[in-house]
Amino acid sequence: MDRPPEFADISGECQTLTRKELERRSLLIQPVGDQGRSIAEARAEREWRDREYAEEQETSRRKFETDHQANRQDFEEKLVQRQMDHAATLAKEQLDTARAAARAAKWAAMAAGLAALGAIGQLVVAIVGSLLAPS
Repeated sequence: MDRPPEFADISGECQTLTRKELERRSLLIQPVGDQGRSIAEARAEREWRDREYAEEQETSRRKFETDHQANRQDFEEKLVQRQMDHAATLAKEQLDTARAAARAAKWAAMAAGLAALGAIGQLVVAIVGSLLAPS
């Protein structure tokens, strides 16, 4: 991140201080001699680092949210695909069951037809038997 103009004139010495040294230097209240500029630089450097840190955190948060959204979308797409695959499997099983039921109904109808033919045959035999029987 490039430094904006208001932070450009901070000395290199101040830029290399640790956070603890910056805090200590920026908290001096009564500047003595040439410490005024040093305190101002330390405070400006601390502010710059705070801004830089905040920007990094914001960038990290945005990246996390983007990645999270992409992962969620991927998960949802895979979930929909699994649901469609499952529905297709169930539909195939239902179709197979319906075909088996249709075959069973067809065989039952043929059996009923044969039973009816058998009953008709027995009726014919009974009628013929009663006509031929001596009275």
